[in-house]
Amino acid sequence: MERDRLLDILNSSLKKYSGKTAIKYKDITYSYEDIRKEIINLSDEIDKLAMNVNYPIGLFLKNCPEFIIGYYALITSGTVTMLVDHSLKGEELSAIANDCHLGGFLLHKSEKGTFPLKEKCKCVLEYKNFILMYYQNQEFNRPYEEDKLKDIISCRFSSGTTGVPKCMMYTQDNVIAASTNWKSSINLNEEDKILCVANYTHGLAFNTSMLSPLSVGAEIHMIDSLMPRQIAKYIEKEKITNFVAFPVLYQMMSEESLKDKYDLTTLRICVSSGTILHAEIKQRFKENIGIYISDLYGVAETGLCILNTSEKIDTVGKALNGVEISIMDDDGNKLDINEQGQIAIKSGSMAKGYYNFPGLFEKRVTVDGFYLSGDIAIMDNDGYVYVKGRKQDFIDVAGKKVDPKEIEAVLLKCAGIDDVAVFGKKNSKTKLEVIYAAIVSRAGLKKEDVIEFVQPRLAPYKIPQRIIFMDELPRNSSGKILRRELIEIVEEK
Repeated sequence: MERDRLLDILNSSLKKYSGKTAIKYKDITYSYEDIRKEIINLSDEIDKLAMNVNYPIGLFLKNCPEFIIGYYALITSGTVTMLVDHSLKGEELSAIANDCHLGGFLLHKSEKGTFPLKEKCKCVLEYKNFILMYYQNQEFNRPYEEDKLKDIISCRFSSGTTGVPKCMMYTQDNVIAASTNWKSSINLNEEDKILCVANYTHGLAFNTSMLSPLSVGAEIHMIDSLMPRQIAKYIEKEKITNFVAFPVLYQMMSEESLKDKYDLTTLRICVSSGTILHAEIKQRFKENIGIYISDLYGVAETGLCILNTSEKIDTVGKALNGVEISIMDDDGNKLDINEQGQIAIKSGSMAKGYYNFPGLFEKRVTVDGFYLSGDIAIMDNDGYVYVKGRKQDFIDVAGKKVDPKEIEAVLLKCAGIDDVAVFGKKNSKTKLEVIYAAIVSRAGLKKEDVIEFVQPRLAPYKIPQRIIFMDELPRNSSGKILRRELIEIVEEK
């Protein structure tokens, strides 16, 4: 495993800023020197263990200082580190472990008794707040392909909704490029204080809030609460400059006039990613918080790509430094300005491929090295990208392509609608696609009220034929609406 360049960058920074605060969590403060020592000590303990085969280890931790320390300690010891979503249950963990040849898991000592796979694993190391569990009898789905992981330092998993998630492989160059692209694009510096509430196993947190801030001497802040007022209180107290979160939280925060109760003027950037926020929410957030939300477009396979630091609320922005964006057709041909096609990405942060789905990643990469994202967009003369939707999310209404986001944007203007998801489902008899709208409303709206509102605002073929009311919409950990799950709910009814 080639890791020297990454560790040189990290260690150089840990020494340079040794006396500065690196991480704050609850009542715990780690200096850069504390982090350096903890990484060395834990990696030394891991090195003492005799491993028959160099299997990858799953990092199974919530957002806490141990996540960052554990990640770099595993890499320092030469272990391929797979970032595993902490919300996964036993069967899901077993499926990933068997499919991706995990030899064990690094977790917090407080979870030794509740770890879902404790019966299948043996504790081989206890060090401070860490516990390393090894599988006792690995039962892998196929032979271990150690050569495939030769240059890989870490892996993340796609947020797929069915089956085993895809395991994306990253080299040290990929991780360094993602960090460099981000920090140079937002002028990240040692005066910054970053509060990220996204899960650190997700690319949004991993790429914005780990190596990037550590490499420039900035402060990383962690908080357990996801309540808007608690977050605002923390931002005021710690004078946070950079806030990173998923859209659902921004939607919650936009509904409260927090700027009248808390001093949030230290914020210089609020980053949202996972799904594109509706314009109504962005405008409300600006009015109630005092700052525009910066949409950050990224693809799990390529890392962070496009950022909007302008006040234009209908665009995801321009390409980050070090990232090349093009709009292409399905065959990988570049399209003209303002011509609609797929967002294609070329960046040093792009994954090497899928460990457990060989060949699938490569099918989406053009001969010029661009990754076809599947997201439909246009680009204007100034380089601003306007996302129109996912290729597979467009609804085919009698041959006309309907963008669900357009309908959602209209519905969100209706008083009483708190959340909405629009999707298509084929009629079992006619085989024609029907537009559905799943609505969350606390105001007791009726279907008739919704139809009356949209009729003067949408073409007849865009008006939802089926409206269902729900207490909440199903979303994944990134805040993305699970449209497939919505279809299943409709089918059950």
